Formats: sequence, C-alpha cells, structure tokens
Amino acid sequence: MRSPHEHVALLLLALTAPCVLSYSTISANNLYTALTLGFQSIVRPSDTTNVTLTLGIYAINYLDVHNQELSVSVWIQAGWTDGRYSWSPTDFSDIETMYLDADGSWDPRISVQNAHDQDAYTSSEQVFQVNSTGYVEMSSSGQFTIHCPVDVQYFPYDVQTCTLVITSSVYPSASVFFTGENADTSQLTGNDEWEITSHSVDSSDYDANATSSFSKVTYTLELTRLTSGALQGALMTPLLLSSFLGISTFLVPSEASGKLLVPLAILVAQALFINLLSEEIPFSGNPSPVIGTYLKALVAVSVVETVLTIFVVRIYHNKDRRKPMSRLLQRFTAFLTVVTCVGSNQDNSNSASTPTSESEIESNIETPNTTTTEVPEVVHTVNGAKNPIKRRLSLKTISPDHSFATSSKEDFRKAKRSRAWGDTGTLCGRGTDRKWTWEDMSRGFDRVFFVLFLLLRVILAAVYMTKIESGNSS
Repeated sequence: MRSPHEHVALLLLALTAPCVLSYSTISANNLYTALTLGFQSIVRPSDTTNVTLTLGIYAINYLDVHNQELSVSVWIQAGWTDGRYSWSPTDFSDIETMYLDADGSWDPRISVQNAHDQDAYTSSEQVFQVNSTGYVEMSSSGQFTIHCPVDVQYFPYDVQTCTLVITSSVYPSASVFFTGENADTSQLTGNDEWEITSHSVDSSDYDANATSSFSKVTYTLELTRLTSGALQGALMTPLLLSSFLGISTFLVPSEASGKLLVPLAILVAQALFINLLSEEIPFSGNPSPVIGTYLKALVAVSVVETVLTIFVVRIYHNKDRRKPMSRLLQRFTAFLTVVTCVGSNQDNSNSASTPTSESEIESNIETPNTTTTEVPEVVHTVNGAKNPIKRRLSLKTISPDHSFATSSKEDFRKAKRSRAWGDTGTLCGRGTDRKWTWEDMSRGFDRVFFVLFLLLRVILAAVYMTKIESGNSS
C-alpha cells in the first residue's frame, strides 16, 4: 500500500507531465528571452569562427556571352557553432530547435564577391535556426548575376567555366574562416542551351589590402553548350554548303549579263550571315572564335573571286577580241585548255571535223574536189564461208578519178594531233592547228579558277572542321 504522500506525488507528476514533454509558447518565450537577453549580435562566438558553406543550385537562367554574365538561382546555407546558444531541452519543454532573427544572432556577413547585384543576398533578412547544442544554421535563396569570362573559340562546341565566390564583407580570415562543401545539384532544373557537366569547390584566402586577408569559398561550374541536331542543321550545314557557292560564278558563261551579280550576291549573303552570327557570339574575343576566322577567310576568298570574275569578263569583252591573238597568247590559251581538259564547243572554220578513231580518220581524209559516193558493202569469205566482219567503204577519200587516197601513219598522227580530243567540249582542246580566241582564253581561266578555288574551299572547310572537332573532343 502506498502512503498518502506517494499518491500526491504521482498526481502532481501526472498533471505536470504533458507540460514538460510537449511544446508550449510559454517555454518558447522563456527560451527566447534566455537566449537573447543581453545578447550583442556584433560579438563573435569565438576568436576564430569556422563557418561551413553549402551551395545549392536551382536553375541556370541564362548566360550572356556578350556581356559575360551568368544568371543562376541558388540557395546558400552557412553553419557555425555558438556556445552562447546551448541549453538543456528538458528545462524548456524539450524544445531542441529555436528560430531567431538577425537582431538576436551573430552572422558572418556573407556576400557573393563577383555578383553584379550585391543586394541580392543580405543577412538582415535571414532567419537563423539554432539547436540546443549551439549549432547555428542560416540559409537563404536568391538569384545572382555573376561575372563569367566567356571563351567562344570553339563555338558551337564551347565549354564555359564560371565561378561563384562567397566571402565575408566584414570579417577577415583571422576572425572568420570559411570551409566549402560540394555544390548540391539534386534540385537543378534543365536548361535548353546549357548544362552543368562538372563542379568543384575550393577554400582559400585572398589579400584585400596590405594589412588583412579574407577567407573565401570558390565554386567552379563547368557549363557545356547543348549542341543539338537542330543547331547543327540551322548553323553548321548551311555554313558549309554556302561556303561552296562562290565557285559557281566560274560556271556562268562570260557572255551572260548576270555573271558579275553572282559573286556580289554571295558577298551580301555572307555579310548577312556574319551579322546574324555576331548577335550570338562576340567575334572580338581572345582567343577569337574559329568560326569567325573561317567566315573572314571565306569573305576574303569571295572578294578575290569577284575580282577574278571581273578579270575574266574583261578578257571576254576585250576591245581587240575581233583581232587575231599573238602567237604567245595562242600558246598560253592552248595551255589553259589542255590543263583544264575542256575544249570549245564552237567549230573552228579553219579546222575540219575529224573522227577520233584510226579507221574513221583513214576513211575521211579529204582531198581537194573530193566527192562522196555510196558503194555496196563488201563481204569477205574464208574457205567458202562468209566472214561476219563487214566493211562499209566510204568514197569520201576517193579522188574524182576514183583512185583511193593513201594515208600513212604519219598522216594519221598529224590528224590525231590536230584533232586533240574532238570538239564536243568534253576533253582537252583542239590541237596546235586551232586558232584560239579571247573567248577561249576566258573559258580557260574560268575552268582554272573553278578548280583552284574549289580546292581552296575544301582545304578551308577541312581545317575548320578539324579545329572544331579538336575543341569538341577536348
């Protein structure tokens, strides 16, 4: 049997237990008063306070390559130990966590050093979470626009490295030392143009002046441009295809009135393309973008092609075009024609139409006042059997007295040289007997320039793609 005093003690414990084991505003007010009474927020917790920083990244808002600005939405969490905030939870209804404003807590005066908008993060608007062990946490979210040096050398396969530097705007490193933890990207939302491929953190000191240094935490973000198939289709493919348009001017006949309009139109198109691209990337960067150098080279080549087109047109419309060319120019034109393997489609009045095969040459060697007479085909027999090989004799080479003209091997070789691949315009020239004209010279220059600038543009495109791919692989 319990004594009356024991019954009274149990009754009192039962009545007071709910108040001791549950939260109450009275206990919270008493705890707040105990923590803040006579508290000076400017006084540091210790001689050197170690502050742990954690950066969380919500989103990449944009990266302005012209102004070299990166806008990010982040939250920053700072934690440190302040022995003045420790208490026994059992003395205050088991309250283990308390929230204080800036007037009731010391803070390390955190700021983002390289942010353009320094007011985006202010400690005076923060709420501090304190637990019974004296550990204080301060966290806040915000949008920061930070300076980010941009390197567009390998655009559109460029990779940008941006840093976000967190430091104290008041306390030197001897009073407050920062230690950074890895960035948290678990809540990062996607961006259509950029993605974070890697990130790192580094804690160090920097000298603000000759007498003091400050602690800082540097978060380094590596951003890779998302080069999708749409970007390649909208930029790379038209760029490479349009780079070969310039040589089309040498395919336009010199007698065409619009021959000079082709290179001029291509120059205008390239200027518009450069203007549109300059809105996306700065061409004056250091190092300069490969695509900018490539476009400048294309413009220079197009200018040279325009000048050479004018040169070819001037040759075709030469004021002395009705006069015969000198022997030296004749040989030079013949050389151009042979080099480009393109002959004239126009028949020369001084050269006859001569077949290319030996049998046709032998059967078509003309003599003065020759006549053409049809004769029946001759069928040879061997041992009484008909030979399937049939011959059709043309008497184009028979003289008026019906005597067959003879043709030696030397005559055949001369005829073949004078022919020099025929006059269909598909092979090389028309021989040494051809009387070359200014029109032939202009056509020869067109073919030579076409081949040369085709090779030049192929080399430029190959060098450009090699440089871009090297930047992409690195």
